[in-house]
Amino acid sequence: MATLTAKARKKIPSSKFALSGRRYPIENRRHAADAKARATEEVAAGKLSSADAATVRRKANRVLGESGARASGRYPVSMHKSRSCGTHCSRKGIQ
Repeated sequence: MATLTAKARKKIPSSKFALSGRRYPIENRRHAADAKARATEEVAAGKLSSADAATVRRKANRVLGESGARASGRYPVSMHKSRSCGTHCSRKGIQ
C-alpha cells in the first residue's frame, strides 16, 4: 500500500476517518481494510478499547460493503474446534 503523506492526509475530510481525532483513515477500500487490521492489533496491545474497535470495524465495513458474520468478526460454530469455544459463543447464544 502506498504511504499516506501528511499533506495528503490533511486533505482527507474528517468524515472519512473512523474515529474522532482523525484516527484510522477509511477513505478507500485499502485504508478501510488496513484500519480494521490495525484496530484489532491495537486492542490486543491494550491501546484501543473494544468499543472503539467495533466503531472502526463498523465504519470500515460500510466502505468495504461487508455485512453479516464476516463483517462482525463472528464465525459459524463449524469454525471452532469445539461446539462451544467457551468465550464469546456462550454469550452470543451459539451452542
